[in-house]
Amino acid sequence: MSIIITFKQDSQRFDRWVKKEYPRVAYGELQRWIRTGQIRVNKKRIKTSFQLSKGDEVRFPPQFQNLQKNFDFDNKPTGNKKTRTLLQNSIIYEDETCIILNKPQGLAVQGGTNLRDYIDLYLANLLEGQEDILRITHRLDKDTAGLLILAKTQDAARYYTKAFQSRTIQKTYHAVIVGRPKISAGTIDMPIGKMMGAEKELMSGNAPHVDSAMTDYKTLHFDSRLNLSLLKLTPHSGRTHQIRVHLFEGLGRPILGDGKYGGKEAHPDIDLEDLPLCINRLTMNLAATGLVFDNPDGKPLRLQIPLPDFFVIQ
Repeated sequence: MSIIITFKQDSQRFDRWVKKEYPRVAYGELQRWIRTGQIRVNKKRIKTSFQLSKGDEVRFPPQFQNLQKNFDFDNKPTGNKKTRTLLQNSIIYEDETCIILNKPQGLAVQGGTNLRDYIDLYLANLLEGQEDILRITHRLDKDTAGLLILAKTQDAARYYTKAFQSRTIQKTYHAVIVGRPKISAGTIDMPIGKMMGAEKELMSGNAPHVDSAMTDYKTLHFDSRLNLSLLKLTPHSGRTHQIRVHLFEGLGRPILGDGKYGGKEAHPDIDLEDLPLCINRLTMNLAATGLVFDNPDGKPLRLQIPLPDFFVIQ
């Protein structure tokens, strides 16, 4: 999809123009599109600081069409009716500033390659009588279930985004890992970064450029028959795939079902007949289960959800 810049939009920084005209486009997603060359101006790659000029032709990736500003709330909603109902039933908290979902495992937060269904498609029509587009304030991996905050206004989105960045929102995760930690509780202090070349989709402590990352963990239960452990985790930084990398590289124990990092080791030979019918061992056993924070009005909130049914051990 292409857009021609008019005189009203002349001499603006590209990222500021997108934020103003298309507020549903998350900044992280915009950076990814630019970094991977999916956004071009006059058929050339740009940086986020690029200065637009009258007559410039901006080309966006196909999924941008679902995030355009001029969404008619009276039109037939985009997305899948079944998924919309699922998300509506997943709302566990709501106030004037936000809603909080218990995000289903396997549903992406934002669009990407080969993704046809994701939460971003439902932000304009998720709530009955909704007057504004919901805004994503943070992200969870597609295969990570759990608590996700969606802001109701732009001011609330800025508040929650800043709160996540400043770490004033405390997050708790639970995970089932293969094996048993040598030390039952502790802190994994291991800087991580993005790999290059053929491994560019992976994060690692061995990346050329790394940033500080720290995660507290505690073993809650070890099942000796299945050789699996249930862990409670508290990240003190928000790096991409931080918990997955810290458990696999830092602790030497992959998350059950996390083949991206653990490979075959993440899929041990478990007799499924010994497990409840609802459990699939190929599902990544990681969930965001707790949030502690103050909302913009200063109201303290403490949310805790049960472990997902798909966790092999509870």
